[in-house]
Amino acid sequence: MVTVLCFAFAFTATAAFAALTMSATEVSSDGALTVTGAAASTWSTSAGDLTITGGGALALSSTTSSAASLDSGTTGAVNIGTGSTAKTVTVGNTTGASTLSLKSGSGGTVVTSADDNSLALGPNGATTPIFQVDSSTASAVAGLKVTGAATGGTVAVAAIDSGADTNLTVNAKGAGTIGIGSVSTGAVTITPATTVTGALTVNGATVTLGNAVADGVILNGRVSTSSAAGAALTLDSTYLFGEGQELRYKVTDWTGVGDSFKAMYVRAENGVDASTKGVYGMEVYATANDTFDTGNLQGILSYAYLKGTGAKTVGPAYGIHGELSFDASQSTQTITTEASAGFFRITGGVADTFTKLHGVIIRAGDMDGQSRTYGNAILVEDGPESGAITWTRGLKLNAASTADIELQNAATITNSAAGKIVLGGLSSTQTSGDLIGLSLSPSQGADTTGEVFGAQIKPRVAAGFNAATVNGLGIDSEVKSGDGVLSSDLRGINLYMGATGTGTIGGNIVGLRARLESAINPTGHAVLLLPVDNEGAQDWDGLIKFDAALGTHGMTTNSDKTGNAKSGTIKVIGNDGTVYHIQLYAD
Repeated sequence: MVTVLCFAFAFTATAAFAALTMSATEVSSDGALTVTGAAASTWSTSAGDLTITGGGALALSSTTSSAASLDSGTTGAVNIGTGSTAKTVTVGNTTGASTLSLKSGSGGTVVTSADDNSLALGPNGATTPIFQVDSSTASAVAGLKVTGAATGGTVAVAAIDSGADTNLTVNAKGAGTIGIGSVSTGAVTITPATTVTGALTVNGATVTLGNAVADGVILNGRVSTSSAAGAALTLDSTYLFGEGQELRYKVTDWTGVGDSFKAMYVRAENGVDASTKGVYGMEVYATANDTFDTGNLQGILSYAYLKGTGAKTVGPAYGIHGELSFDASQSTQTITTEASAGFFRITGGVADTFTKLHGVIIRAGDMDGQSRTYGNAILVEDGPESGAITWTRGLKLNAASTADIELQNAATITNSAAGKIVLGGLSSTQTSGDLIGLSLSPSQGADTTGEVFGAQIKPRVAAGFNAATVNGLGIDSEVKSGDGVLSSDLRGINLYMGATGTGTIGGNIVGLRARLESAINPTGHAVLLLPVDNEGAQDWDGLIKFDAALGTHGMTTNSDKTGNAKSGTIKVIGNDGTVYHIQLYAD
């Protein structure tokens, strides 16, 4: 039963000739019906539902400035537009400063839709929205979650899914640009593995990759300046550094590093047959461009640096270390031309002074300004690996040279012609001591059954070839023209033989020993000495001169031996081939 309480209520049929009917269960009018209360009014049922249905549009409104509320009594649901037929449900309007406020407690606000415009926000609605949620994907269960934070905290945007993994893409439209941190001033952190498939341009003073030294950067492509072709960057007055790239590391704990640390490790490998191609571990250019003067040009500047003033122990230290390496127990490697641990080459052009071009320069100095004696400027020795290596030549000079080797005192060693080595070039200004062009002082430091030679000279004419003479040793001692003075002798050979120990000599002490082995009979004679006649004003005065009186010199006596037994002769051959004899007498 419906009870209509008519305290201060007026039911009025407003249409002309409209009839108003009231019964126990209903109030009806065949025209318009207006229900008006002059004070606060309540329309309710004591039991059951209250249904208000309009044959046309149904409007519930308050007066001009009063609020209109639609609510259930306590915990009942408030349903708007929940009928089973499709319809448009509109809440609010866009007039002036109209406001729409949606509030919910811990139950949340849920919008259920399978349309591409599940949520469209903007002044034009779904036509050109500024924010759009598309839920049209069939069986869609993955989406986007935004989690708020307290002040100063972190707002999180994450993909959500009923499964374990799902992807998230962020795109601008067409050729539009995506800006991350383009307004904010804080850092941008990307934690997991990141793949960049397009060109990457980084603008800023500093680029930091990783937040710890253990972080790694993996390069799967070419790294270049400015463009893929490696165009040079232009450094002007705004560039404030002396390096294009600077890498510095300091090892403070070797636990994870291992036995050695490389500040940079570069490895280029060939993985396919390519006999006409080349593989370079690194190629470095220092270029002085056309018409621009350059103070110092160095392709590579490399240091092995013993830094600081404190005492330390360092193993081998090399400014540059080059190795030609093979694997053990490998098959035979074919080297078509040559192989070396180091290779230096000059491809010269036009220079003001060509003698300034050098193959290799080794200079040594002391940081404390002291005079030191170092080891070898060049040391060639066998390596620590098992097995002995024998070099075909310790040093080979294979290019034409004005002087093949110049020593520190300006003396030179020159292979001026095939088979001819010249020692010279020394012009000494010393005022005391001996000037020695060549000093050979081998020292035998162990018992040996062999002979010891200070020098062994073996010139030869190879089989089947002709020559004028063969000279074992040619000695030319000169005092050049001028008024130079020798205070003593001009000597061709100065022999000294010394035996100052307490041992024994099983043979002779010989100043000059000659041995002839010839299967050829000369057209002249085979003799030990052939004094050539003088060429200048001074003639030979004699064959031998003793520096002590006869009888006092060990090679002479002062007595007449002609009365003693004659014991043979020494043959002397004159220039005409006549043989003469010097008589020998028994002592």
